[in-house]
Amino acid sequence: MAQQQLVADELIEEAQRTTGLQRFDSDSFREGLEIFLADVNKGQAPEAAIARVRGDVVGALANRLKTTAYLEQQPQMLQRPIERPVFVFGIPRTGTTLLSNLLAADPARRSPLTWEIDDPVPPPAKDALYTDPRALARLDMERKMLAARPEYILASLGAIEARHGSVRKYLLDELALEPALLERLRERLLT
Repeated sequence: MAQQQLVADELIEEAQRTTGLQRFDSDSFREGLEIFLADVNKGQAPEAAIARVRGDVVGALANRLKTTAYLEQQPQMLQRPIERPVFVFGIPRTGTTLLSNLLAADPARRSPLTWEIDDPVPPPAKDALYTDPRALARLDMERKMLAARPEYILASLGAIEARHGSVRKYLLDELALEPALLERLRERLLT
């Protein structure tokens, strides 16, 4: 059976239908999208993988549409200065999430929460980061995933403990965290 082909115009139309929005800020994304889809369409990926790529692309396009609409309604947001942002990028399983959490443990900094990355518009109020309905929905989804497969987190912690003796020792010795920062990280992640 031939692999389903992903077509940029169809994905764009799906994002527009999903959001009810039509206007992108520009079409600067189109060349990269076309190249990406051409590579995806060359492969022999399983249907489930194609469905996931489709969902991810439509989600990214929908977020771009929502961001454009939000900034049209809130043009003053474009005048706010952004000084020295830090971006954390990396391939999976290389510590990017840990680094992001460590940066977020600094009270002078803030790292976006997973749900904000997935559904950033509108931006949450500072006092609603953990109570926003999008945050609660993401937390519920993650709890269900862990309940279905608790061995994943246990295997990760087990691997750290086998190699380093304890998670605490790994954070203090291997990553050279100060005890005060470790305590703040613990509070952030375990409460």
